[in-house]
Amino acid sequence: MSARAPLIASAVSFLRDPSTASSPLAQRIGFLESKGLTPAEIEQALAQANSSAGPVGAYGGPQG
Repeated sequence: MSARAPLIASAVSFLRDPSTASSPLAQRIGFLESKGLTPAEIEQALAQANSSAGPVGAYGGPQG
């Protein structure tokens, strides 16, 4: 749909990755910002990662 959908999908994979899930949320958000994602895209990726990951890897609830 969106030309940026692959970037968001990559962000979701990054957020679900067990090796990065233990990093502080602010650090992971900073990384995604450095890759060019907008705040709205980051929110979308966080929501997708949390809703699809289930209890394992979920950061601890929705933002905000």
